[in-house]
Amino acid sequence: GHTIQVDFAEKGKDTLKIGDKNYKLKQFHFHSPSEHTINGKNAAMEMHMVHNDGDNLAVLGIFIEQGAEDNPAFEPIWAKLPQQGKTEENINLDINQFLPK
Repeated sequence: GHTIQVDFAEKGKDTLKIGDKNYKLKQFHFHSPSEHTINGKNAAMEMHMVHNDGDNLAVLGIFIEQGAEDNPAFEPIWAKLPQQGKTEENINLDINQFLPK
């Protein structure tokens, strides 16, 4: 399974275009360690951005490694983590801040 999931109430605002199809961002979640590997090596964490065009899913996987500085984009998520179980909170995020440059 995965550890943390963030669902988007405003589906359709953030999209991924592949060819001539637009996929709407539904949710993203994290795996720790990464679910996938490069040359047999896991990343510390992997974020999956799950998109849907109505019929098909498109998932963008992003490897995350610990750096010298914290990425402030994650702070609204980490601040709302429950100690145990599930919680639902409204938070404002700029999804572009999670993407690699």
